[in-house]
Amino acid sequence: MYTDPEYAKTVMLQILCGATSGTQLKNYLDEGIIKEKVLPSIKEENIENSSFLNKGPNEDSLDIFLKVVYQCLEEKLNQRPSMETVVKKLKKALSFQENHKDPFRMPIEDIKLATKNFCKENVIGGGGFGRVYKGEVAHGLDNGNRIIVAKRLDTRGGQGEKQFYDELQILYEFKHENVIGLVGYSNEKHERVIVYEYAPRGSLEKYLNDDKLSWKIRLQICIDVTSGLAFLHGGVQGKEDELVFEAIKEHIVPESLTTFQTIAYKCLHEDREKRPTSKEILEQVQVALVFQEIYEV
Repeated sequence: MYTDPEYAKTVMLQILCGATSGTQLKNYLDEGIIKEKVLPSIKEENIENSSFLNKGPNEDSLDIFLKVVYQCLEEKLNQRPSMETVVKKLKKALSFQENHKDPFRMPIEDIKLATKNFCKENVIGGGGFGRVYKGEVAHGLDNGNRIIVAKRLDTRGGQGEKQFYDELQILYEFKHENVIGLVGYSNEKHERVIVYEYAPRGSLEKYLNDDKLSWKIRLQICIDVTSGLAFLHGGVQGKEDELVFEAIKEHIVPESLTTFQTIAYKCLHEDREKRPTSKEILEQVQVALVFQEIYEV
């Protein structure tokens, strides 16, 4: 049985990163990329557990683990931890991992309380997936209430399970000013509910026939939408003129409209591979906005 902390350090890093040489492990530490080299199987831990949104090791647990490793690297022997200290710290890291909780997971009873048990009066939308409810939950930061929106999946047909977890993972991993944020979720028993931030202005759809919504504002809306899509994805033909809203048509600069219509038409290409990326759409809509702004100056 080896009792040298230097040996313990090497073994601990190999447990974290796999069977890698001591020299290579030291390089990972020196370059500050050790967390990037964690074994893929550890990074994906919990991914098969559909009741758990967080993947990989608990951050506090991993930080304590690595702190012990760094302490074992101290040049002076008297600065290195004893084996008893190493064991104590590792037990603390284990405790954090065992108590690793999902901060977004909400008791279904809390969501029922917020939506008055999913009452009809709180329904603000719906579709094939189920219904969307407005509600209020306690907001701990200011001891007040927070308005939320809860989308409750209709699980009777056994559909939408994969889409539910795919959407959850996207909302959990990506945060952007033009993407509605995740407040929480519940997957207790047969319930599948996603809780979002409340957008007080409602859906864009109800504003589209408002003649006060100028072409410039509409372009800015498109930029916001596509920038959100670009963030999530990482990334004159036909009769388009007949579809332009009459109330703003005469105020649109031809170059701006043509630029907008061209990129919009490309989005309709039958071959998915030939459609523009979200980034390309964003760039062209920004060009359309520049044309409009030059005209209005």
